[in-house]
This record gives sequence, C-alpha cells and structure tokens, in this order.
Amino acid sequence: MTELDIWQTYNMGQTAAGAQFIAVAFLAWVALRVALSIRNTEDSNLLLKLAGTGFCLSVAYFIAINTGWYEWNNNSIAAGLAYLQSTDVAISPVAQSFVENMDPGAAFNLVPNLAQGVFIASLLVMQLGSIWLPKK
Repeated sequence: MTELDIWQTYNMGQTAAGAQFIAVAFLAWVALRVALSIRNTEDSNLLLKLAGTGFCLSVAYFIAINTGWYEWNNNSIAAGLAYLQSTDVAISPVAQSFVENMDPGAAFNLVPNLAQGVFIASLLVMQLGSIWLPKK
C-alpha cells in the first residue's frame, strides 16, 4: 500500500462522513420542527412529549456517531501513514504533519470535543426546551 492509496481511502471515508452529516443535519432540522410543533399544539399530551424527546435524543446520538466516525477516520489514516513511515517508506511532509496532529490508532470514541459538545448540547437545549419548558 502506498501513501496515495491511504489518502484515497481517507477521501472515501470523509465522503461517507459528509453524506451522513447531511442526513443528521436534516434530522436535526426535523427534530426542531417536531419540538416546535409539540410546543404550538394545545393538546400535546405526555406520550407525544416523550416521543418527541426520544426522537431529539436519538438525533443527538446520531450526530455523536458522525463526529466519532470523523475523528476515528482521521486517526486510522494517521495510523496507516505512521505504519508506512515505520517500514522506512518515505512519506510526504503533509502526511508527516497529519500524523503529528492526530492520535494514530485511537479507538472509536463517542465523546465529542468541546466545539462538537457545545453544538450538540445547544441543539438539545433548543429542542427539549421547546418541548418541556412552559410558554410565557
């Protein structure tokens, strides 16, 4: 396997993560619409609020999976490039920089970084606040 093969694999993984992000962004929008619909319906019952909450939480979970996949893909590619380097195959300066800035071989992790966590938390506050907080 060459460095170019590894970069091609990286690009395919990023394409998949991008497609999944578009899907979860759409689901986040749907969850916001569901939350507002529940808020604006006078006869929303507890079952409907619980179902809406479950949907919003599952969308947040899917976003966490997407961010975890993105990070895992980066770390896996960095591990492949580091392996090439360890076998005395010269890698490009760009590849060397990539390896140095990633965590090669790190396991898949659902815990988001700070920016991702703020995004997911703020989305949940908007969604669940619309469902559960009283109207003023």
